[in-house]
Amino acid sequence: MQQLPNNCRAGKMSVFPKNWNTVKANINLKWYIKYRFYDDNLNKSRQVVLKGMNMLTRLAEKQAAVRIQLKDEQDMLDRGYNPITGSYHENTSLLAIQESEQEIEEDLQLPSRRRRSLLRPHQ
Repeated sequence: MQQLPNNCRAGKMSVFPKNWNTVKANINLKWYIKYRFYDDNLNKSRQVVLKGMNMLTRLAEKQAAVRIQLKDEQDMLDRGYNPITGSYHENTSLLAIQESEQEIEEDLQLPSRRRRSLLRPHQ
């Protein structure tokens, strides 16, 4: 179980067919990715099924599409996407870290004289 932002969780993503990443994978089957998503704030869960690679006819294309969908879905979940509500929820702790990093970078770019005056104790 993967812990996600905003008190949400996701089960392991699985691909059908199981051998999708081998040369023996059957391209004539209906391929899909599925996982269970849990929103503990709403006390709800949902089985998420991703399709979209079945219009492809070559094995290498289908396999590439699965890899892309796996990565994209994981990136969306990591950024706070909630498949139950269909929306993104800000990850406030991540935003705070990003803002702090930006402030530090801005301070480091100040001219050295200004930086020294900021570091001197106030009298």
